[in-house]
Amino acid sequence: MGRELQVEEWEPPARAAPPAGLAELDRRHRRLALALAAVYVAWYMALWLLAGYAPGLMRMRVGGPFTLSAVLAFSQFPAAALAVWAWSRLAARRLDPLARSVREGLQGRRP
Repeated sequence: MGRELQVEEWEPPARAAPPAGLAELDRRHRRLALALAAVYVAWYMALWLLAGYAPGLMRMRVGGPFTLSAVLAFSQFPAAALAVWAWSRLAARRLDPLARSVREGLQGRRP
């Protein structure tokens, strides 16, 4: 039969070095995602904190039948749309060029 492989002869396969720019891309992505999420969650939590700690302020009429609480609650929809718009603009400017260079670097390493 074939020769048996001894344990001391075995070497693990070499790991390929991560592509240049991948760590920077990951850092930028994480920082952007956390910043946008923090701003949105702070806006969302402000509604609940005001409702809990300032109910008189939240009952204040701001126009016709609308109270401040209704205006703040309905403002969550434009705030979410604004967060999506900001993400797409910032990602296109800060993440996409770096992702493109990482992808091109990976494609260049193929045999």
